[in-house]
Formats: sequence, structure tokens, C-alpha cells
Amino acid sequence: MNIKLSISIILLFTVLSTLTSQTTWFEKDATWHYRFFSTWEGSGYEKIVYTSDTLIEGKLCKKLLRDVYFVSLQTKTIEHKDKRAQFVYQSGDTIWQYKNSTFKQLYNFNLQIGDTLPFMNFHTVQNNKNVVSDIQTITIQGESLRQQTIDVYENNNILTKINIIEKIGVTSSPFSLFWNEFLINVFDFPTHKFRCYSDHVTSTINYSNDECDALPVTVNTDESETANNLTFYPNPCSDKIYIKNLNSEVSYKVYTSHGTEMMSGMTNGEIDVNGLQNGLYLLKIKNNVLKKIIKD
Repeated sequence: MNIKLSISIILLFTVLSTLTSQTTWFEKDATWHYRFFSTWEGSGYEKIVYTSDTLIEGKLCKKLLRDVYFVSLQTKTIEHKDKRAQFVYQSGDTIWQYKNSTFKQLYNFNLQIGDTLPFMNFHTVQNNKNVVSDIQTITIQGESLRQQTIDVYENNNILTKINIIEKIGVTSSPFSLFWNEFLINVFDFPTHKFRCYSDHVTSTINYSNDECDALPVTVNTDESETANNLTFYPNPCSDKIYIKNLNSEVSYKVYTSHGTEMMSGMTNGEIDVNGLQNGLYLLKIKNNVLKKIIKD
């Protein structure tokens, strides 16, 4: 074998090794869960799912669907909101987001300590500057992933620190995967807290003490019948759940933890749940009480 051929083979293996060692973002079935809190809307969670690929300006982009489920502060009921789908693509160690008809950097793992990130802006922060302050390699489920720490400055003072893990994204409050969307205004202060990530090769990673799709249990204390008056038993239940201290027949609805309505009807203190699959549900009584129930 001549020297030129040997060198070519070595270079080819080097390139292939570099390509195969690159961490892939947006694996099949990639799913993120974030706790969602809005001072105007309520509290719940945002779910982001990689669903399909699409070509935009010659680039093969991943389509990420976004759904927010929350218990409304106004109505005390579970509400669902579709947020605008986002399109992203990976080029080497950089993740690009298609936003406002152009591609902008969302994440960049080519950056070194001391480099700045110009793409993320706080609209209420003066002289904002974002600087990479630390880079580490961490192990999650046997996979080595890089982690960046970003110092966010206002007028040369550190406002907050943000951790970003490749493939997973931002893990620090108050941001979601799309951390350049953060905006404070006089009407609202929406915040996120990272809960879970999973894909077809990564089993669920839970960074919180909550279930990935947990919704809050809230009570409308303006009503005469509150949670203090009502007793639900047994819980967990197998075939029926009973409600003590109901004074009259009332309407009820049963939701999955994702906010899907499964049952509805009228009850005077007894609900047959035998037809439900085992799992966690939310039982709403007379638009008044939301109660977590477990069917086993």
C-alpha cells in the first residue's frame, strides 16, 4: 500500500470518527417537559415533542410541537393551549432555530470559556451580556454529554447562571428549550422549570420531584363546597370512588393528567371508574374541586 493511499485512509477514518462521535440532538421520539407558570394564565406544564422533518431554505429541519396544559387561575379548570410549532436543525455542534423568517443560533457547543452569546436578549435587562463561564463533561445514563454554564450579566453584574446540556438543552429556570423567548411585560411573567427528557434511546430523565406531566390541584374557595368539606375514598381506587359530604347531585368530569376528558356525568357521591385504565387522573366536581385520583 503506497503512502498517499495510507494517508487518505487515515484521514477518512478520522473524519468518520469525528462524525460518529458527535452528539445527535432531536433523536426519534425526543420529548421535553417543563413546569409552566404564568401570573396571568395559571400553572401546569409545557410539553415539546419532535414529530417530523421538513425542508426550509434547503435545510432539513426538525419540527417541534408544543402544548401547554394548565389549571386556569380564572376558571379553576384544566385548559390546553397549542403554542406555535418551532423548527430547528443541527449543524455540527450548533443548533439553529428558524425564527422570524431567518435562522438564528439557539445553542452553540463550539464556544469556549469567555465567549459571548449575542442571540439571547432580556427585553427588560439593560446592557445584557451572556458569557460562557464553564464547560464540563457529565454522564447521564452512561452517555457523556457536555454542559455549558452561561453567566447572564446586566450592567456588568451577574443576573443569573444558566446550565445547558447538549441534546437536552437548558435545565435552569426560568427558561424552556427555547430560552431566547423569555420576556417579562406588565401583563405576564411566564416561567419554566425543566422536569423531564426522553427519546428512543434515553429513558426518562427527571430533574424534578414532580411527575413529568403533573398538574396542580387547586380549589376555588369562592364556592360553598370546598375540598375541606369533601372526602374522596378509597384513593387509590379499583372500581368505584366515593365522595362524602355531597349535599346534592352534582356534575363531574374525569381527565387524564394530559388534560384529556375521559368521563363525565352526574353523581350523588359514587363514581364508577372501572372502565378507566390504571393511572393518575384528575376528578373535577361541579367546577369546584380538582382532586388527584389513582386508579389501580
